[in-house]
Amino acid sequence: MENTDTKDVQINYHRYYYEYLQLHYKYLTEELGIEFNTNEIVQCYLNAIASSSVLSEQCTLAIYKELATDYNMVLATNGVVQTQKKRVSFFYPTLIEYISEEMGVIKPAKEYFDYILRDLNCSPVQCLMIGDSIINDIVGAKKSGMDVCFYNPNLNYM
Repeated sequence: MENTDTKDVQINYHRYYYEYLQLHYKYLTEELGIEFNTNEIVQCYLNAIASSSVLSEQCTLAIYKELATDYNMVLATNGVVQTQKKRVSFFYPTLIEYISEEMGVIKPAKEYFDYILRDLNCSPVQCLMIGDSIINDIVGAKKSGMDVCFYNPNLNYM
């Protein structure tokens, strides 16, 4: 059972994120004693994030392309549309993306993963969630019955 605070965050997550960015840059410009349009700074920040398409793992794209020949590949993110679509553009056209801002629900909610299952018309046993967040990815996917694989890029697997 979800409490009221959790439900509120689920519903308003992206609005809170944008409000946080506004306040963050408002306080920063005040602290620095400069006048600047906060909306412009936020847009600049979001554009900078969207432009950063450097993969943290060099083999990611090659592995993705190999797997995409036999499997539906899905991006499941709590990110915002403005940044995520551009950041992952090199995975197109085979990538199916589920961006929480478009879906109206965020991970780790069971509804997030259930939405994906319905949209793909598949059962949880046909899916494997590979994620780097225990709470958002692993716990969330398990709630919907998916198999999971936790990836920690900070571990040395060799």
